[in-house]
Amino acid sequence: MLPNFIKKISFEIGLTEDYIIEKAREVLQIAGQKGLDLSLPILAGYDMNGPMTATFDASLVPLLHVQKGILSLHHSKIYKSILSAWDYTTIKNFRDKHISASDMGIVAELGAMYEHDGKIEFVNPIGIDKLHEMKRNVYMKAAEQGVKIAWQGNASDRVACLYMEADEEKRGNLLYHHFVEQNNTDTKKIFDSIQDKNGFFFECGKISFEPSPENIKSIDHVLTRIHTLNSMRLGIKDGKILMWRDTSDNKSFTLEDMKKFAKETLPKEWKADMNKDFCFDIIYEDGQEMSKESTARLMAEKIFGSKDFILTNIGDKKTDILLGKNTIFFPQYGTEAHRFCKENGIPSVPVLHAGDYSLILAAAKEMVEKGA
Repeated sequence: MLPNFIKKISFEIGLTEDYIIEKAREVLQIAGQKGLDLSLPILAGYDMNGPMTATFDASLVPLLHVQKGILSLHHSKIYKSILSAWDYTTIKNFRDKHISASDMGIVAELGAMYEHDGKIEFVNPIGIDKLHEMKRNVYMKAAEQGVKIAWQGNASDRVACLYMEADEEKRGNLLYHHFVEQNNTDTKKIFDSIQDKNGFFFECGKISFEPSPENIKSIDHVLTRIHTLNSMRLGIKDGKILMWRDTSDNKSFTLEDMKKFAKETLPKEWKADMNKDFCFDIIYEDGQEMSKESTARLMAEKIFGSKDFILTNIGDKKTDILLGKNTIFFPQYGTEAHRFCKENGIPSVPVLHAGDYSLILAAAKEMVEKGA
């Protein structure tokens, strides 16, 4: 028998008691196969896009009923954390305003940083100059091609995320991202936000500047920290970059065009991870370990004060899969992660979304504690 709160919320989100029990037994079975003691503390990870929100745009509206399941997971030995490629500021806003779950930790930017108890830690930082060298290449190539770009507001220096021609519905839908809705600005306001305007000019509705390291640093600060995700179309004239606000997408620009742009633009140390919503993550690779899983471990050791714990996660992509010995992974049904687990024999518990995942974990803990 399940506790009443699990039965009640299962019913409210359209799931049967038998489904939750069956899935909880799958968790116990995998724990037995891997020799895991489910009475240990658990860090329960939640990928954001897919398990909690739609994957096809940036509006980040929570899936129906997901919040109830997440908020129902109260256990002294389970700590919840979002594990995501999104920038820290976006995740924090989503967690606090859309889910109302300020007790959740955050592993952000593909593991380049984490937050626990309001404190932020960065993992293997590389220095801001290397980031701006890469971004200078991006600004120059975008100007040469006349394409439109927008940057996520990443706080770390090892990971960035670039949107291209991604404002409209069925593309990136950036106009509905909460940062843009709250701060949908214009070119003059962006120019006015540049702290040191030496080397910047505003004429005929456009900003112009030479692509010096200092100018790249100044404009990038504005577009990542002040006017995050506001798309700017770029051009070039007499060796200077031109830039202006543009909310209309060039719909002839395809995902293949974006892939080609990344290949031609990024220095060899930077890897591109493509997404379907007209953006790609840009990751610095130098042999240092950095992943959502490795950073979740660092956070778990700090929270639990020990290396004796279990990591779980729900996700829809291969990069969400946990492979360590003390892990259990929950792929979303019908996703890349689900297919990969099946094809490669990775023990896993397929689930619908973050709501049933939360209830299943709670039920599994109950079964262990009551010897069911």
